[in-house]
Amino acid sequence: MQEPVKRNITRKLVLSSCLLILIFLLFGIYSLYGIRTISGLTRTIYDHPLVVSNAALQAAGSITKMHRNMKDLVLFETPSRIQQSIAAVDEQEQLVYQHLDIVRDRILGDEGKRLEVGARTLFDHWRPIREEVIGLVREGDRESAAEITIGKGADHVARLEARMLGLTEYARTKATSFMAATERAHATFSLSAFVFLLLGIGLSTLVTFFTLKGAGSTERELRKSENRQRAILDATPFPVAVVDLEDDRIFYWSRSAFELFGHTASTTPEWYEIAYPDPEYRADVIRRWKLARESARTSTRTVNMGEYRVRCKDGSERICELYATFLPDSLIVTFDDISERRKSEQALKENHQLILKSQRMAKLGNWKWDVATGKVEWSEEVYRIFGLDPEDFEPQVDSIMDRFHPEDQRHHEEAMQEAINNREHYSYESRILLPDQSIRTLFSITEGIFDEYGNLTHVTGVVQDVTDLKKAEEEKQRLESQLKQSQKMESIGTLAGGIAHDFNNILASIIGFTELALDDAEMGTTLADNLQEVFTAGHRAKELVKQILAFARQSDEEVKPIRIDRVAEEVLRLVRSSIPTTIEIKPRIDTESLIMGNHTQIHQVLMNLCTNAAHAMEATGGVLDVSLTDVAIGDGLGPVGLGLRKGDYIRIAVSDTGIGIAPDIIDSVFEPYFTTKDPGEGTGMGLAVVLGIVETYGGKITLDTGLGQGTTFTVYIPTTGKSDAREPYESAALPCGSERILFVDDEAALARMGERLLSSLGYSVTMRTSSIEALELFRAKPDDFDLVITDMTMPNLTGSGLSAELIKIRSDIPVILCTGYSKSVSEASATEIGIRALAYKPIVRAELARTVRQVLDAAAKGS
Repeated sequence: MQEPVKRNITRKLVLSSCLLILIFLLFGIYSLYGIRTISGLTRTIYDHPLVVSNAALQAAGSITKMHRNMKDLVLFETPSRIQQSIAAVDEQEQLVYQHLDIVRDRILGDEGKRLEVGARTLFDHWRPIREEVIGLVREGDRESAAEITIGKGADHVARLEARMLGLTEYARTKATSFMAATERAHATFSLSAFVFLLLGIGLSTLVTFFTLKGAGSTERELRKSENRQRAILDATPFPVAVVDLEDDRIFYWSRSAFELFGHTASTTPEWYEIAYPDPEYRADVIRRWKLARESARTSTRTVNMGEYRVRCKDGSERICELYATFLPDSLIVTFDDISERRKSEQALKENHQLILKSQRMAKLGNWKWDVATGKVEWSEEVYRIFGLDPEDFEPQVDSIMDRFHPEDQRHHEEAMQEAINNREHYSYESRILLPDQSIRTLFSITEGIFDEYGNLTHVTGVVQDVTDLKKAEEEKQRLESQLKQSQKMESIGTLAGGIAHDFNNILASIIGFTELALDDAEMGTTLADNLQEVFTAGHRAKELVKQILAFARQSDEEVKPIRIDRVAEEVLRLVRSSIPTTIEIKPRIDTESLIMGNHTQIHQVLMNLCTNAAHAMEATGGVLDVSLTDVAIGDGLGPVGLGLRKGDYIRIAVSDTGIGIAPDIIDSVFEPYFTTKDPGEGTGMGLAVVLGIVETYGGKITLDTGLGQGTTFTVYIPTTGKSDAREPYESAALPCGSERILFVDDEAALARMGERLLSSLGYSVTMRTSSIEALELFRAKPDDFDLVITDMTMPNLTGSGLSAELIKIRSDIPVILCTGYSKSVSEASATEIGIRALAYKPIVRAELARTVRQVLDAAAKGS
């Protein structure tokens, strides 16, 4: 029982007792009857109307909580949280039935019983609604469940609350009527007491005694009723506080409130300071509380007073939604702890933001089209993908279709129809046009959604911007193509290197035996001239092998003075044999100047320029014009704007009468991998290589072309004053000796040639064609030799392996290693083994004589 009400009733009881004393003084039996009547009426007030009123209010609160739990049920996704919400709903339903049982047991009058039966019947109709919502949630249809909850469910709850308020008003009306009856009895007995005042003086003492005794009994009944009400409020799962409106003091604090906040009514005089420690927030709470309290005072229904962050005794914070019910002298405040719900809402919000961030990172968006209304919903990322502002663009089917590339619109429509017809998702790629007219590529997945009758209700899908992925894939394919081409070139290089190795051995025999024959031939004779031609051809073949090895990345060509006119003549002979006869070659070679360069690289420059020119005339035929002339740059002479230094240059001009080069690709012809040839016909590296070589030599290259006017590439390379390093056959005296030499080569012809060449120089030569046999011979007689010359590539034991074993046996033995092609030996690795010199095949006698003499002389000096 609330304290203000208790005080008011106590005052009325005292007044009634005084009146009863007077009545009993005047008329004993009548007075006793009056006291009993008034006591009965008062007991009825507390045993029936007020209990019914409180029970109806508690039922209304439980109904509100039950509906809120139904709302939470729709929000939750996990089975455990759904089951918790269902359990909470069941708990509130049981409380409502308990309160209705109290009302049924205590309600007075036929009208009251009719109201109670109506309220119970209306509440019984709630269960089908909640079962329908629970069923939809378990089926995953949260949208329909939410609609029922906030629609039909909310309406039913409102009607239930109205019925509860009706019961409350009825109970309060009954209480008022009983109070009125008490007042009437009081008036009647007062009048009778006045009439019989003189007659009741003698009995006043006795009546007073019985009146005070009746008042004590009434007080006990009040205390008993108050305890019952406390028990009811303590059994309520919601924290409840009762506030005295006169001094804003909490004089009742339910058990649930203590369990939640850790406070009791005796510890709440400074409630604001305890619950709201932050001064600014406390001031705001007091302001809001006063406004809400005034609103509750003028309302006949329970008022939502808003959300508050309440500090508990243990220092934790709870978020509570407060509801207030106004009584004449007090306020009943119910706390609804929504902390977990707010955490869930925050988690849902964070998950939503995470999904949006993930979609933004993956450039992935989703959409949904309502077939009935035509409304289209886009996620944020879809707007971003299409380059549109959600504030300025409302997606509709027709307006969206206009965003697709004209060539892909039909494909997009067919894809959607395919997804609808087959009733399964359909994936496809399409292009879209952004507002700036740039094109992006989308990967889409579309699927239709059907109702239980098989009718199409929605079409949904996802889109992903795969433009960058497509570009990356194209770049990957391009790089893979380049890798395959590089691997192909590497294979060709390996093959060329192997061929060069065998050819070197053949050339070594040709050149070596030719030199031996020239020694025996009489100079000036036809035989000597023929042998000289063979020797010259052998040298040319030797240079060709060096080119092949350079191409195969097996040897490094040194930069030295070379005559381009001789290279040009070789190139034109090769070109003539490889191009159609419909193409006429017109050479104009008017220079014998030298440049500092590399024979193989100059060969590449001329060959690339000539083959490109021939390709331009392949279908129609024409004239290939190649000219080499000397020009001077500087002092007003030569081309302008090339940035060439002043000096003498050779100008190489390669012209064709082909179709010319289109203006839109002129700037790309020197780029790596750019080609206009069909796949498999070119690598796109030819002109890029030409440009790199020419600029390395300090030169420049220009291009003059026009569609239908042919093309001319002009190259400027600076000349040098150094002489040609080309060496003819030497018949002059060569350095000789008499030392003992072990000569090892697995090719018998080369071994015999080496033996004869060295013997002709005066040396004592022992020949072996097996590295194993040579090792055994040396191991048996290590001091019988002054020098070992060995081939590199041999079976069983290579030249480098043989050299290492020989040096182990005798550390001071000088070794010359002969090689024409090897990936495993270099000057550095040979020196590390202990080899004194490398001789490159095919070896000319003069080179061999000088190398042998230098190694032997160095060994004699101990170096």
